Amino acid sequence: MNVGRPVEEVVREGFRRVLGDVSLKVLEYHFDKLLGMDPAEALFREPKAFYETLNKFFKAGTDILLETVLKTIFLDIYRVNINVKDVLLAIKSGEVNKVHNLLLGSEKLVKL
Repeated sequence: MNVGRPVEEVVREGFRRVLGDVSLKVLEYHFDKLLGMDPAEALFREPKAFYETLNKFFKAGTDILLETVLKTIFLDIYRVNINVKDVLLAIKSGEVNKVHNLLLGSEKLVKL
């Protein structure tokens, strides 16, 4: 259990586990150039822009990649069973508050 880990750190870890260190560095570089922030920060601050930027690189594979990363975050790191399709839909539609609630709510469950 990763009690006390900031959400952005957990998101980075999820991407690292799925993509590997080198691919994550490349993705972070491109996010910084396009959005001025890394993927974890973009997910939390601007989820729709996060999704659109990921989609530029992964095209039809974006949803599969994100589902895999979200499963890694919620099931492997937080150890919380959540419907990742709900999280994915909130990200795609840019529902900042819902994304915050899902990520922060799961973090709080871990701390209980």
